[in-house]
Amino acid sequence: MCDVLKLKQHKAVRKIKSLCSELFTESGLSYNLDSNISSFSAATERSDGGYARRVIIGTGNIGNTGYFSPVSDEEFARVVLNAYHEKMHCVQKNVLFRQEYPDSDTARQLLQEIACNTSGDYYDGCGNYQINVNEIQAEQYGIMSAYNYLRDEFPNIDAKEHERIILDIVNYKMMKSSYFVKQSEPFKSLQEVEAAFDDAYDESLTEKRTFLMEREPKDPVKVFMKDHEDAMEMYYKAPTARERDRCIVAIALELHPEWLEQYPALQHMDLSYENVIAKPYREMKEREERALHADEERINKVVKGEDEPVKVPEKKKHYAEKDLKGLSRAEQLDMMFGHLMQNENREDEPEK
Repeated sequence: MCDVLKLKQHKAVRKIKSLCSELFTESGLSYNLDSNISSFSAATERSDGGYARRVIIGTGNIGNTGYFSPVSDEEFARVVLNAYHEKMHCVQKNVLFRQEYPDSDTARQLLQEIACNTSGDYYDGCGNYQINVNEIQAEQYGIMSAYNYLRDEFPNIDAKEHERIILDIVNYKMMKSSYFVKQSEPFKSLQEVEAAFDDAYDESLTEKRTFLMEREPKDPVKVFMKDHEDAMEMYYKAPTARERDRCIVAIALELHPEWLEQYPALQHMDLSYENVIAKPYREMKEREERALHADEERINKVVKGEDEPVKVPEKKKHYAEKDLKGLSRAEQLDMMFGHLMQNENREDEPEK
């Protein structure tokens, strides 16, 4: 247990409460520090309209120790990091995703937000959590903000110690569990961490999520897909992660049409079920039907012998039969085919 920060329980709790008040209370959000939840955990509760309304942050041993008990640097910093992580989720849900004209990356994040609000499996099933672009953004913000917080709050301690504390947290998560970034060796600097998260963010926009259909699904999107063949087929045949996200969002808006009003940017995107799924499905089936009929017609022609043989036009002879009379066999061959040999000899002549 490292104690460079020299924090006792009462002082650590006071600092955490002050930080959470600044991050959440001043923005009109409530928060709860829960000592029954591990300091590795935190969550943001949302309203039916997708707005962040309350943040729950696990404090683990910090809340369960004595008033003057020492608190490890890593446990304190983990809570700080999680607070900033959840703060970014609040900004995403209440600010970024409420814009009418977001930038292209935020628009992509909004698609994942809508899809994951509707489908829990699309959010965290089968490793999807680790490639969720909004979680990646929030974790990167939490890491860098926690480092800056330590520098500002403990200015008399070497900045390298602040960096070491945050690196220990990130490396522990990466080496001991499924994490947003992966590499075989521990990170040696926050610059490496930031670069890795930049790459993870970009990759998360193009990586397909795993979305396996069960025989008796409970997930509302899967239930819908089971009852709608067009939705099922268009999703699984979608060639890119973005097209798959669009399919899930189209289903989500069928289930929650009120979200079109709550997320203004959606009104400027072509995400109707008709245009994303139903119409492309009909057109795909029509193409398949035309191709099938064309194949059947070709097969039937072959079976019935209706295909006419290809006619090769006859070349006009350059001699008359009467010219061959009275000639020897060698002279006849020369008359009939000599011109071919002459052409071949001409083709073999070197260019001048």
